[in-house]
Amino acid sequence: MSALTLSYNNIGGEFPVGFSDLGKLRKLAIDHNSFSSTIPPEFGSLSRLTALQASDNFLFGSIPGSFASLSGLKVLDVSNNRLTGQLSDYVAMNLVSMTSLTITGNDFQGTIPSGICSMSRLYTVDVSDNQFTQNIPECFFELNVLTYVMMNGNNFYGPIQDFISHQLVVLDLRYNYFSGSLPSSVLSANLLTVLALASNQFTGELVGIGSSPRLQAIELDSNAFSGPVSVYVRCAV
Repeated sequence: MSALTLSYNNIGGEFPVGFSDLGKLRKLAIDHNSFSSTIPPEFGSLSRLTALQASDNFLFGSIPGSFASLSGLKVLDVSNNRLTGQLSDYVAMNLVSMTSLTITGNDFQGTIPSGICSMSRLYTVDVSDNQFTQNIPECFFELNVLTYVMMNGNNFYGPIQDFISHQLVVLDLRYNYFSGSLPSSVLSANLLTVLALASNQFTGELVGIGSSPRLQAIELDSNAFSGPVSVYVRCAV
């Protein structure tokens, strides 16, 4: 069996350890159920797994260190659970195939580990509505295919660096403590549709903001921007 999909049911109880015996499993989808347990460390034995979708359950505890063995994992979605703890730098640096990391709506704490920079194919990262803090690792901004970046509702602080990626479509950093001026890569991102930076401590002028022809929404309220505003309104119809 290479795929097992149990999404949108009312299946409860513990996360079945028996799943780890399915050595050929590539996709496991158990999202939108009522599983209530930790994630078994035995899952690290699923060496062929490329997608784990376990959002909207009642999972708790931390992400097992055995996930470092899942080097082929491309999609991880454990959003809207009750997971806690810190993201392991060792685990992150071994998930080299990751393209989509979605862990929103949990209670993760600590920092974003620099190991995330090993995910060179990462284009979607959603860590919103957790308890993360401190600066974002500088190497994160060097990931060159970042497209959807959602970090709202945490306790991040410090400046935002220039993004290397020219593919940014959504940048949501609301409700944090980011500071400093906006880098030119954000002000002039050509593919940007949503720029949400409300409720931070950003400063500086907003020269050229909104120059993306695809921009649909800008949220900059409750910051410390100053000076004249030069806004280009060329939103796509």
